[in-house]
Amino acid sequence: VVLLHSTVRAMVRTTWSVASAVRRAANQRPAAVGLFFGQHKKGMRASRTGTFALLCSRRTCPALGGVDVPISTMPNNGVMPSYTTSTSNRQRCSFSSEAQSSSSARDLIVELMSRIQQDEDVLRARLLSSDSKSAIVIHDTDTQHRALKDIASDFCRSYLSSDQISVVVARDDSGSFRSREDVVLYLANECGIDYSAVDHVVSNYQSMDDMSDERQLSMVAKLRQVCTPGYSRIFNHILSSARRDVGLACLIELRSDTLVYLRRASEYDAPLLHRLKQMDNDLKTLLATLFLQPILELRRITYEHTPAAIIEKVAMKEAVHPLRSLDDLRTRLGPNRRCFAFFHPSLPDEPLIFVHVALLSLIPETMEDIDSFASDNPSVAAFYSITNTQPGLSGVDLGNFLIKQVVEEMQVEFPGIKSFCTLSPIPRLRKWIESKLTQEEKFFDSTLLDDKEMQILANTLDCSDGSAPSTLVELLKEASWYEETERADALKPILMKLAAHYLVKETHRGKPIDGVAKFHVRNGAQMFRLNYLADKTRKGMHNSAGMMINYRYDLDTIEKNTAAYESNGAIPVKEGVGKWLG
Repeated sequence: VVLLHSTVRAMVRTTWSVASAVRRAANQRPAAVGLFFGQHKKGMRASRTGTFALLCSRRTCPALGGVDVPISTMPNNGVMPSYTTSTSNRQRCSFSSEAQSSSSARDLIVELMSRIQQDEDVLRARLLSSDSKSAIVIHDTDTQHRALKDIASDFCRSYLSSDQISVVVARDDSGSFRSREDVVLYLANECGIDYSAVDHVVSNYQSMDDMSDERQLSMVAKLRQVCTPGYSRIFNHILSSARRDVGLACLIELRSDTLVYLRRASEYDAPLLHRLKQMDNDLKTLLATLFLQPILELRRITYEHTPAAIIEKVAMKEAVHPLRSLDDLRTRLGPNRRCFAFFHPSLPDEPLIFVHVALLSLIPETMEDIDSFASDNPSVAAFYSITNTQPGLSGVDLGNFLIKQVVEEMQVEFPGIKSFCTLSPIPRLRKWIESKLTQEEKFFDSTLLDDKEMQILANTLDCSDGSAPSTLVELLKEASWYEETERADALKPILMKLAAHYLVKETHRGKPIDGVAKFHVRNGAQMFRLNYLADKTRKGMHNSAGMMINYRYDLDTIEKNTAAYESNGAIPVKEGVGKWLG
């Protein structure tokens, strides 16, 4: 029996070594990503998924001295305690069934808050007590509780393994909110600022006369304490007590869910909406301190050297120009292109934001120019796609950091580059045109087009002057309207005028309503040139009637442009855009 046992263990060790080598090879070589483009069209699968599933199909059994046994014979279906930290694109972490079958996320967050309060009471009692024996008794009773780090880790696992919050209100069969919704509501309603306590401290402060400096400092400290929401202590304990990667991923996902709740604003009363906004702002402030530029790591993504799992995430999360084929992926990571991404030390396999750069000889006017202007000795670096992979990090200024650091990298690698620009989409242009030219719409504006332009529209579209705007709106809904060249040429001045007006003159609180324009202008870029029918893909035609814009980063004027924009909302507009404003 002993000999047989030793033989089996040796066989298992050999098998595991071979499997580990296969897994490492799959993790290092992204070639298997190509399987997706040949056989699957809806979503990319990791190149190591098959290997990972094979390795997880068996599970080590301690009772047999480390011998693997079939997964079907293990309790809880033998689910392995593994997870991913992907927090966007409707992906979620997957944990062991033991964590999922234990207390719900809400029960754990309540337990965590209760435990934090108990620890604070213990600490306060120790500080106030002069009897050391009393302090020892308190400490002894405190050891009966679970470790705080265990509670925090269990909460993070439970939260990340539960379903994400939907924009549409969804309830389970019992009518109760789902786990994540319960947690968000508990934090907002039960762990926010106690305004009655704030009023009490303020009234005490105002009623006291001739306070000493020491007393004033004490009152200020008390006011600061009551103005700090209870969930801030929970967030800090999650970061300090739970595993760093799990805790950080949990907070990112929690903010993403809070943002989804805010999109349901019409469903809540004013107090709840105010508390949700406050919690979102506090989470954003906390995450902004955790994702400062010196902390982040810039990596170049290459087809040959980047692990397949990271290439998969970059491919799946591309939001501006979705991948069309394996050749498209290879081209974007090829010799005349660059792809850079930011990573956080606690999430080393999770690209937070990435940018695609084309090395060109001229500033591109269309997406086809990205290929036709490619050069081995580039004078232009064109940013044609920037994607933030984490909804929970929206508002955290990662894009600004990324562009500036990539510019520095490009200057070192290619000293001959003189121009840094973008070829950017105008995502909501067509919807804006529809809202302005349709009479039944709330924001209808009859002054956008003059009589001459209305006549041109009527002649081009073969309709009456009065129906010309609505006819144009219906035409733009067709993805192939541009194929009739004569009609497309006649519509160019009108559509370019509308696009220039939308980018420059349509503002909210002095800032452009277009999110892409706001991002680049805030970072110091100039509106350089509007491009007609630059993106003829189905997505490009649907979102912006095919139009795109070049933003140019003039390194000598970036700081001046940023300061002018922040102080008075000034937008630097060059001739390529200004000539269409009329």
